[in-house]
Amino acid sequence: MRPSLQAKNLIIARSSQTSRFSSRQPSQGLGGGNTGTIAVIKTGPKAMTPESLYPDLPIGGSYGDLLAYFVGKNVPTFRFVDMPASMACVALGFAYIAVFFPIPVAYLYLDNSLTSQTWYYVYRYLADSQYAIPPSVGPVSGSSGPLTMISEDPSLMPADGGIPFFLPPPTPQNNTNLVQVTLGQAPTIPLSN
Repeated sequence: MRPSLQAKNLIIARSSQTSRFSSRQPSQGLGGGNTGTIAVIKTGPKAMTPESLYPDLPIGGSYGDLLAYFVGKNVPTFRFVDMPASMACVALGFAYIAVFFPIPVAYLYLDNSLTSQTWYYVYRYLADSQYAIPPSVGPVSGSSGPLTMISEDPSLMPADGGIPFFLPPPTPQNNTNLVQVTLGQAPTIPLSN
């Protein structure tokens, strides 16, 4: 799975607008500061893929079960700023490294009552109303709910369906539509062309 070209270019452009962020400072988080909120770990000698990171990624479930899964994987999670946490769960699964800037990729779970308007929630909350959503974005089938995974392309394996997104403050991307719920470390994966 590769992020859409438009999303990738916009995220790189917004990340590069600040000098607080540098890939030469591996101890810093994605936000560029030593705040300890969202840390990035280095890729090991073995190539990582989304499937190797999350072979058992759930396609849905209760908010508590999803939160427990991502906390168990030490992955930061977020909620939509103006909704109860139980309506949507956003997990920073990993970050692709492109040039010198990470492209954060989220696993999004929406309440079943919201899945008919998937494009709106991805556009408003993950894309921060900044880039067009691929027409393939949609819910993964087979979830018993109450939350269902939203994939960049539901025909892909669940781990490959992550959606590029803008991180909330204090990151350079400054997406005020998300609020961090849990801390963790997001692994990095080199972006292949």
